[in-house]
Amino acid sequence: MSNLTDSFKSRQLWDILVVLFLLIIAMAFVPYGKLNLTYDSYDFMAASESVDIYVHGKNPEGFSYLTRSPLLPAYLYFFDNKILGAWWLNMLSLCGSILLIFKIGRALNLQDFLLYPSVIVTTMTYPWLLNHFFLWGDAPFAFLILGLTYCLIENKSFSLIVGMCVLLFLLRKAGIFFFVSASAWYLFNREYKNALRVMAIAFGVFISWQILEHSYQSTGTFLNMLNDRELYERIHYADALTSWVIPKSIPLYLRTLIAVLLMSVIAFIYKSVLPGFLKKRINQLLMTVALSYMICFIGFSGASGYLDAERYLTVVLPLCMLLLFSFAHEVHATGGIHATIFLVALMMWIIYPVSRTVYHLFRVYSTGQSNQILFYPLIINFLLMNLAIIFGTEFNFVFLCQNMI
Repeated sequence: MSNLTDSFKSRQLWDILVVLFLLIIAMAFVPYGKLNLTYDSYDFMAASESVDIYVHGKNPEGFSYLTRSPLLPAYLYFFDNKILGAWWLNMLSLCGSILLIFKIGRALNLQDFLLYPSVIVTTMTYPWLLNHFFLWGDAPFAFLILGLTYCLIENKSFSLIVGMCVLLFLLRKAGIFFFVSASAWYLFNREYKNALRVMAIAFGVFISWQILEHSYQSTGTFLNMLNDRELYERIHYADALTSWVIPKSIPLYLRTLIAVLLMSVIAFIYKSVLPGFLKKRINQLLMTVALSYMICFIGFSGASGYLDAERYLTVVLPLCMLLLFSFAHEVHATGGIHATIFLVALMMWIIYPVSRTVYHLFRVYSTGQSNQILFYPLIINFLLMNLAIIFGTEFNFVFLCQNMI
């Protein structure tokens, strides 16, 4: 019993150190009370001044503030310093997201030598981390997506699931697509009544908001998408998705070819693993949530460029990373040389997303844009993490080697 308690305490210590380490990295990019601003950031801040401004006001380009979802302006209303309020929201969302990734990873029964790398590589993937550096709704949006996913894993009540979907819509209009995710999951589990109820509520929420916008002479975002969808390019989404795993310096057509070949080779070599991986309930759920969102978003909304496409899709990147490490877990269970090769290749690939973030960290450091004071606690925390690995945790080098071999 004492061994189990010590093991639990060791994991708690390691979890806390990982969260602190990743939070300090984020704060090194955006010091206390500072965030990057874009045109929509200014819309959110202006709309948060009062209900009257949000309902009747327009931005300098003549668009109604009602085209912005209301939850972020409502939150910023309570802060005189809007940027500081958003900074706290982003950092708390980051911490919450990391903890939920831990919870979902443990629900997948990932061993420690896979769980911790999955958390670190997900959080240190620069496009996902970047969403926390702006005054946008993307950081809490990503947190709520993970929250919705965890609620579905735990079979939480129907009212809580719908409530999460409504919050996602009120935070970003694209949140409407998670009604589709929830409905698809209920449908997949033959809960036809719940599936229909979710879609009925989604339709009611969507229509109600469109009527509200139309009443105040505003054009709904989704109506613009439907009217002008042929004007948008979808190729940027392929550009963003392939850059998650393959360096963007490689031309898109080569990246796409490499990605297809890589997936085909892995599917062929590990074809005996795929049935078990695909039958696992949580894997099915992660695929349902991530794919339904991406298919709906790409189908209804184009992107003006690579950066927009990357921003829109990275909110579900943690689910995709967890699927990758869940597959690694299934491969590891088979044992043998093929399992060792896959795990070694995976650990080597981790260098790419992590080094991408490190590169940007040192780039902003060299230009004086980062919080340079945080580099000292960053180093200290990194040393503490390694001490925790060496003394008192099961996640050590010997453990890693034993599990890989």
